Amino acid sequence: MELSKNVKHLNVLYVEDDEIAREITKMFLMEFFDNVDVAKNGLEALEKFKKNSYNLVISDLNLPELNGKELVKEIKKN
Repeated sequence: MELSKNVKHLNVLYVEDDEIAREITKMFLMEFFDNVDVAKNGLEALEKFKKNSYNLVISDLNLPELNGKELVKEIKKN
């Protein structure tokens, strides 16, 4: 598929506090992207974002410590 070839190189950060959903979704995302990193809460995601370069961030909205909306605001500041 042409689309999957074009996005395979993208770095993805997936943020989900539910461990089972996080692992299942990570396995699914790895079918399309070579580099998939995960975080279990908004603060962990923000720290990873500051240290790494991501092309795409996919986040749950209801997260402990820093919710999805707050995470997006902090990412935009960087």
